[in-house]
Amino acid sequence: MKIFFYAFTNIALFFNEAIKEAQLKKEHIEWGLIFPKAVYKKSADKIVKKENILYLYENFNKIYKKIDNFDFGFKIEENSIYKIIQSSKNNFTSMDSKKQLKIAKTTYIIYKDFLLKNRPDYIVFPILETVDGFILMNLCYELGIKPIYCFHTRVFGKQIFGTTVYQDLPVYYGGFEEKDVIEAKKFLDDFYQGNVAAFSTVRDWTNTDTVKIKKEKFLKRTIKSLFHRFVKGENKCLDDYFLLFQIKNNLSPFISKYRKMIYNSYHKNLFHIKTDQDTLPENFILYALQKTPEASINTLEPYFVKQERAIDLLLLNMPSNFYLLVKEHYVMEGIRPASFYKKMRSKPGVLLVDHNVSTDKLVKKAKLVCSVTGTIGLESYLANKPCLLFGKNFFNRLCYFFSDFSNFKTDLYKIIFEYKPHSLEKKIEEIAKIYNVSYSYTINDPFFVPHVMEKENVKHFLKYIKEHIKRLETYEKEKKAPNA
Repeated sequence: MKIFFYAFTNIALFFNEAIKEAQLKKEHIEWGLIFPKAVYKKSADKIVKKENILYLYENFNKIYKKIDNFDFGFKIEENSIYKIIQSSKNNFTSMDSKKQLKIAKTTYIIYKDFLLKNRPDYIVFPILETVDGFILMNLCYELGIKPIYCFHTRVFGKQIFGTTVYQDLPVYYGGFEEKDVIEAKKFLDDFYQGNVAAFSTVRDWTNTDTVKIKKEKFLKRTIKSLFHRFVKGENKCLDDYFLLFQIKNNLSPFISKYRKMIYNSYHKNLFHIKTDQDTLPENFILYALQKTPEASINTLEPYFVKQERAIDLLLLNMPSNFYLLVKEHYVMEGIRPASFYKKMRSKPGVLLVDHNVSTDKLVKKAKLVCSVTGTIGLESYLANKPCLLFGKNFFNRLCYFFSDFSNFKTDLYKIIFEYKPHSLEKKIEEIAKIYNVSYSYTINDPFFVPHVMEKENVKHFLKYIKEHIKRLETYEKEKKAPNA
């Protein structure tokens, strides 16, 4: 069996440790690494076979010069190339459209050639944010390679191995055991007591021994980045993990203070509801703005990255005696331009809400909660409030989901006036099903989330990858069985 990792940015360090740990057991698994950037490529040279390592930009410029058409060979498309490009979190779409397509075609050729030569059985992906990653995922569908997409379950605190960037649950989803029910009941108790964070992590180990990693000095990283950017061709990816990102990261404390100052002195004056003491209208729909750009919205529903589209849909179809409360996300303090708030204020029926106002208070009083893909949707379900999502994710089955422009007004009225929450027993069952396909480990940038490199976390990741593959194989066997 061959398992390859899409070694995106600093997460490559985690995958390196996972392979080293796996090799200690001398199992019959052949490992490989696909690097969209060169920063950690050399670290893999002594870990896996040379032929099982790909650095996207090794010969990128040479192939790029030969491209004269933009026809893509996706035979089984999860997404068109146009949606792939629009899903990118980085600055890819800021360049000329023909150049975007030429870069995408070059990436497609390089990845496809590598996959045809190596034929991995599985490719493991962290959260995708860039065009090349989406292309690689689509090539899995085209070539019959099984993608394993790792995503977080947010308030539930675990990870799921999905099959698409839309966080589709694994094919074996649907059942649950007594241990899952116990876990679901405990979660609900904690949630109703206010002891659950919006993005928590469940760790079922106590040993915190950690693999030590060292970050190269700023000057050395910058020189390397310049070399790979302008010599190898990484400038064509136009991502945020280059010099400006590094400078921005080092200056983040100062930038945060500046943004807060701007927000307090100017932006905040544009909000209608600024404190928990301000009066709320009797009838209102709550729309929770999300952070943008961000994988949780760019990847899951690029059409609604311009969140004004969702806001206008609600505004144009909601009852005349309702208001639409648009609440800012705390992470966007001082980032979203004043022009956005001014435009919102010009729309009759819209009331802007400061991010400091209690979300719990708003959810309790709202007739309906809306978001593109935000965690507030899951929280609303748990709080017995109807929620409408405009994008797909793993919990949209628990909420209402926008799918039709022509019938939207009718659907919206039904949600507002005919909603009936799930019973406690039904909630426990739905949560137990999610826990049944969830696993306790963390995958993230180890420099931002240091406990990622805990040795037990690495071991848990490997253990659950194998368990996931075993469950997939069992499902396929049962599906093919004569009496299935």
